[in-house]
Amino acid sequence: MSRLIPICAVAAVVGCTRLVGGTALPLAPSSTDGADLSRIMLDTPRIRALVGADEQLTIIPTMDSPAPADIDELAATVPPPCRFIFAETAVFGTRHTRFRKITFQYPPNAAIISQAAAIYPDPQTARQTLDALAATVAACADSPAGTKLVGDWAADPETLRSGAGACGSAYQLKSVVLLEVTYCGFTSSDADLVLTNMAANVTG
Repeated sequence: MSRLIPICAVAAVVGCTRLVGGTALPLAPSSTDGADLSRIMLDTPRIRALVGADEQLTIIPTMDSPAPADIDELAATVPPPCRFIFAETAVFGTRHTRFRKITFQYPPNAAIISQAAAIYPDPQTARQTLDALAATVAACADSPAGTKLVGDWAADPETLRSGAGACGSAYQLKSVVLLEVTYCGFTSSDADLVLTNMAANVTG
């Protein structure tokens, strides 16, 4: 699994203990085969309830994105199989029809957590994307930097999880949707709760 270092990199750049001002982007209406981003993505009060945080957990406005983002400069610093850690297009591919990723900060615990959903034109494309990601994570884990960049990871036909230190990632495939939760400073159980609640909003 991935997104461990990106979350840590974000923490280093924006500062987990610093509130970031601004206005979050509005949710974009979208629906494909019963998958509706406006229903899948959890609102801030729901995230707070799931992870046990108070009102100091807020969306980082500059990290509310309608498209996968790559940080090419950082991707170039890791072994090629591990590029996905800094390149969201290497995680979600380019065949999705809708995408949303929102990152939250919780300064009291110097913590951040993100939720993302990519909707694909059909279940086969979504599955191929998760399978490709699992293969990429395996290749990174086998590289000299694997222990630091990926840590412990496990995959099955529907899910992919990894964790290194205080950070981790979880993915789940459901119908035409690939879901992602990444975190630093929260627990894998927190991530699983968020992921399960997102998946419950996917019909089909």
